[in-house]
Formats: sequence, C-alpha cells, structure tokens
Amino acid sequence: MSGPLPHILSRPGASPTSDYFRHVDATRLSKAVTWWCGKGHSKLSRAERETKLVAAFKDQAAVAEVMRNLGPPERAVLGAYRRFGGAVNGTVLRLDLLARGVLEIVEDTRWMSRITRWKRDVVKELAERLVLLPPKLGGESSHRGYAQETERPFPLYALHPALAKQVPPAGPAPFDLPLLKGAPETTGRRSPGEVALDLARVFSYVADRNGVRLAKSGAVAGPALKALAKAVPVGADAHYPLPAPQALYLEVLRHAGALRDEPGDLLPDGDLAAAWFAEPTLEQARLWARGWLAATSWQDGAGEIPAHQRSYREPESALRTAREVLAWCLSGLAQAGERWFGLTAFLSKLQAALGRTDYNAPRADAEGWAPNFPEAQYEDKRGEGRERALWFEREGTWYANALMVTLVQLALVERGRTGKDQHCFRLTEWGRAAFGAPEVAPPEERADERFLVVQPNFDVLAYLDRARPAEAAFLGRLTETGGQSLSAVQTFRLTQSSVYRAMEGGLSPDEVRNFLSRHSQNELPANLARSLSDWAGRRDALVVRRGATVLAFPDRAQRDAYLVGHPGSACGEHFVLAEGVPRGTYPPGALVGDHLDRLRQTWSLDERGCLHVSGLYDLVQAARLRRIADETAEGWRLTGESVRQAGREGLKPAALKSWLEDHLTEPIPPLFDHALDAWLGMNRSVAMGEVVLLEVPDPALFAAIANSPRLSPLLAGTVGSGWLVVRREARKDLKAALAELGFLVGSEITPLTALPEDEDE
Repeated sequence: MSGPLPHILSRPGASPTSDYFRHVDATRLSKAVTWWCGKGHSKLSRAERETKLVAAFKDQAAVAEVMRNLGPPERAVLGAYRRFGGAVNGTVLRLDLLARGVLEIVEDTRWMSRITRWKRDVVKELAERLVLLPPKLGGESSHRGYAQETERPFPLYALHPALAKQVPPAGPAPFDLPLLKGAPETTGRRSPGEVALDLARVFSYVADRNGVRLAKSGAVAGPALKALAKAVPVGADAHYPLPAPQALYLEVLRHAGALRDEPGDLLPDGDLAAAWFAEPTLEQARLWARGWLAATSWQDGAGEIPAHQRSYREPESALRTAREVLAWCLSGLAQAGERWFGLTAFLSKLQAALGRTDYNAPRADAEGWAPNFPEAQYEDKRGEGRERALWFEREGTWYANALMVTLVQLALVERGRTGKDQHCFRLTEWGRAAFGAPEVAPPEERADERFLVVQPNFDVLAYLDRARPAEAAFLGRLTETGGQSLSAVQTFRLTQSSVYRAMEGGLSPDEVRNFLSRHSQNELPANLARSLSDWAGRRDALVVRRGATVLAFPDRAQRDAYLVGHPGSACGEHFVLAEGVPRGTYPPGALVGDHLDRLRQTWSLDERGCLHVSGLYDLVQAARLRRIADETAEGWRLTGESVRQAGREGLKPAALKSWLEDHLTEPIPPLFDHALDAWLGMNRSVAMGEVVLLEVPDPALFAAIANSPRLSPLLAGTVGSGWLVVRREARKDLKAALAELGFLVGSEITPLTALPEDEDE
C-alpha cells in the first residue's frame, strides 16, 4: 500500500448537498451563511441561503477565508477529525481533545453540588457554523443519562470535506502510563499464523456447506453454531476463557467480506476470501482489528449477543463505542514500542477519563474471564469511591476481557503477569502496527520459511509461529486437524477428502505440491506424492451423462445376474448403468435413477407428514428421502426430529421445500408448510386459553347487558354479536345478578363454529 496507513478508527465523512440543508434548523443556517458568506446574507430566504452555502462550499476562495478565520483551538479540533478520516465517535473525540488539552473543564460554584462545564465548547461552535456536519439526520440526538456536560459524548459530526483538504491530520494524542515494576512473564501470546489458520478452517467449513443459517436477529442460528464448534474446535485457555470463539471468527470473516449476508443465510465469497487470505500480515491484522470493532453479533466476555440485547447490534451501539475507546487508547500506547503496561493502572486512567458510567456500557458475564479486581470491592464505599468500584466490577471487567482475552486471541496483544501477581499487557509487533498507524511502521514481513515437517503417514507437523498468515491459511484449507490446541506447534493430517475440498475451493494439484515442497523441511515422502497425484486424478476423472438410467441392487450377485441377460455396464458393487431400459420396466425391487431434465413427481404429503410414494422411486428421491424423513412401518414420514436433523446437517429451509416441490403432485399442505418453518427455527407463536362465554341472542338485550354500568365490570369484551366474554372470577356474580334481574341463565350454548360474523370487524 502506497502512503501512510489510515488510523484504525478512520471512517468516511459527510457530503453536503442541497438536500442536506433541509435537515438544518434555521438558527444554524443563519449562523453558517454569515460565517461562510459574510454579514447580510442571514436575511435572505431559506432557499437563497441554501443556494449561497452550496456555492460557498465549492468556492476555493471562500474555503480559504474560513480557514484564515479559524484560531488555534479550532484548527486543533479539525486536525483531530482529520486524523480519524473526517468523522469520529463522540466519546472517542472527547477523550482525544481532553488528552490534547484543547478542552478545559471548569466548575460552576453557583450550585450546592459539583457542576462542571466546558470553559469553551469549540466543537459546538464549529458545528453551528457548519464547519462540522452531522453525517445524517438524527446524528445529533440528545444524550440520555445523568452525566454532566463534560462527561457526555459529543454528537457524531464529520469534518467538512472542503476544509479537510486544507487541514493536516493531528499526531497521536498522549496516553501515558507509569512504568511497570518487575519483569513480566508471558501468560498468553499467539502468532498471526495461528489466527489465520483458525479463520481459514472456519471459512472452509462454511464454504463446504455453502453457507450457514442465520437467526432473525442476524446472528448465526444456535444449531448451526454448535455444529461449527464441534467440527472446528478452537483451543481455549481455562484461566482466560473466550466464549464462542467460532462466532468471533465468523464476525471477523463477515466484516472482512469473506462471508456475505443474504436473507436467512451467511454465504461464502470464495474469490474475496482467497484474495484476503493471501494479503500481507499487516493487512490481515488490520482486517482482524476492524472486524472486531464492527462485530454486532458477538460480545467480548459474553459470546453470542442474546436477542434481548438488540441495542448492541446497532452500528453505533454502546458496544461499538467501548471497542473504539479501547482502540483509541491502544493507538496511543502503540507509540511507546515494546513496553509492558499494568492492567489496573490502565483501567484506572481510562475510568477517570471516561467519567460516570453509561447505563448501556457493555459488561462481561459468567462465561468470560473474571479478573476479580480488588478495586471492584464496593460494599463499604460511598460516593465517587463506590462509583469507581462499580465501574471496575462491570465495565472494567468488560474492558479487561476485550484487552486480555479477545485481542490476545487475535494476536494483537500479549498477556503477562509480574512477580507481584499483577496482570499486565503489551501490544505485539503487529498489534502496534495495526493500532499505531500512521506513525508506527510495521515490522518487516517474514521471508519464506520451511515451517512444515511432512511425514510418510500423512501427518504434517507445523511450526505456526514461523509461518506467515497467508501460508497458515493455505495449510488450514489443505489439511484436517484432530483437535484443538493453543500451541504454536500443531499436527495436521492430509487426507483425500481434505485435498479434494481444497481443490474444490480453487487450489490446483500443482499449487498443493509446490506449497508442501516449498515449506517442508524434508523431501516429500514418495508415497504421499503418489497419493496426491492419485487423488487429483480421481477428482479430474469426471464424466457427466444425460438421459441415463442407473439401477441399484442389494448385492453384487444380483447385479451380475441382471447383467447376464441385459445390456449395461457395472458401476461399483451395487449399480448398473443400464442401456435401452424402457421407463416402467425395471427389475422388481431395484432402485432406479432417471437423470432426466425433469424430476419425477410421484409423492403426496398429508398434514401428519406422511409421504405416499406411488410406484418405484429413483436414486435422487431415495437419497432425499433418507436425508429428510424417517422410514416407519407405514412408510416414509417427515417428523420434527428428522427435519431438524437435516437442518443441523446444513440443509436450508428453502432447499428442503424445493426438494418436496420437485416430487410432490400437489402443493405442500399450508399447515405443514408452517410446521417445516417452525421445526427449522422460524417459530411462530399462538396462544390458547379457556374463556367463559355468555350467549345473548336478542340484539336489544345484548346491547343492554354490554352497556350496563352495573354488569360491564363483570365482562371482558365480546367475540362477536350475541356473544360476551365473562371474567373468570366474576362468573358466579354475573349469574346471580342476571337471576336477580329475572333472566334464565342456561348452561348449554350454541357451538362456537356457529358464531355469526361481526360485520364491524
């Protein structure tokens, strides 16, 4: 990449057009037109002011004049925005400007309590002049909470694009911590190769199944995630647990573009993934960091985000804000090089800078790491001391999980402890480059190394700390692993299925052989080289036939007996590729596969899920039946368990219904159609309860009872003309009141199916 890398928190700014000003209030519009166009323009009509502003924004002389009128504080604010690409989270901006000394806090002594305010709110002044722009309507939503003015985040503004070209970006804001005492001992460090390998294995799993199912929330459905965790285990540290690491990797792949969202599914993009896995280490490390920042279906220290925490799934959620705050802190610490930092000292400074707790700030739960900070003991504390302890117990624990667990898993942070049993951390060399850009230069890319030992038994010993991410990802696509490990030295296995899967994913036989030869410390065993050639040859030996009939027999003897008197060729132990067999004249008991342009429609389905198959079923039908249905004494039947099992094996609802429609003579019964959705996770709720009804056939009497001040408290409404719903607890009281009024109350009523339609509904 030419030129300096952008800051990790860079995001695009705004593009002011004439439509943009429709969302600007009149007061701000008047101030802005005076600032940009001079005095006297504020008396113009709104349309004229908008026209003047659009013209001024494009006028280089007007832009230069605005720049000349800005003082050092305003220029400092614009430089901070420029550092972040033009737009920045309001909480991050507050921390950044405070660290630079641009903002000054003063106490208002007119009140009994401690009230603070900005000595000068430069951000607000620039926004009123439309030097800073709300990126969209609603971008200046008011802050809800009890925090004082100086503790609230700024609104989400973006630097005016014309001014951005005139302002140099600011350098890093200072974020100093005291020197750590003692020599730290590493308790957790991963190499980029280990991360790339895990990501490649997760992607290969999704690609093999052509996607994974999504729940309504947008997260991966629970059964699909459990199947992924079982198929692709990830090493775990018992002392620093990372909940649902596969879900984290899916989010990284998703926001890197290797997986794309489609209605109900997360689908692989093989071309983009191949290009991404081939990127240099720094590019991949930055994509890991950005994927973590943008993750909306996974929470640090908790794992999958539950459905009731929908607010965390928003693009500008409190979860995203907390991650960006941590990234901003790390961008400052990256300037210090290989220094270690005490975790408690870091969190103490962060808590003091953030101020009072936001109600929506993320928190870790029992699934994550419990650091058990002494600072979190709040029982005997009051006032600010209690608030600080509560912050350490809640938000501080979340920040600790994000820093000491998640980012360690992504090879961006190294975890350690000192002799005094104090938790500490430092950024890895790639973490410093990812978070410290544009000032921190990346380390030199590792040259090709022979990090593999390929053995005659097809085992492959890999030293992942010596592999570049691109090489480790290639290895993950090519091999199978028998279990999970946090070690940088792991054993993998080459199998026919793993090599076939890699070739299906776009790798050629020559690429596979060249990769193993180039990175193996020993010469490739001769038996392995032959096997690779054989596997590639079998994959390439593919013949496609149209209009063919395949017969299947229980054993080889019956197959050979058929071939004695009929033309055809044997396929395997049980099958015959038949020739000249008229449709409908198949041998008794044989399965038949008619590979024609149109599938056979010979099934019928009832609401109990029973499938009735007329005549023989072909190989395609047989394979699909075994996949989605149970064979009972009464025949084939779709059940909740058989359908759910098919879903766990990767069959999508749309594919299942498409299979049924291929073979059914009539459409799927509507009730059973909804049952299929429910079994596959798209539940729909119904409610059933008992009610007490009063039947009043006479319209005049019905109106009198329904509108009676005396009786209406005993009623719960109506289900139609002539029918009143009686409150369950008032049944006896209503019966007594009606008897007192001289009415005969019977116990037999007309069946509900005879309820007349209410014309008003």
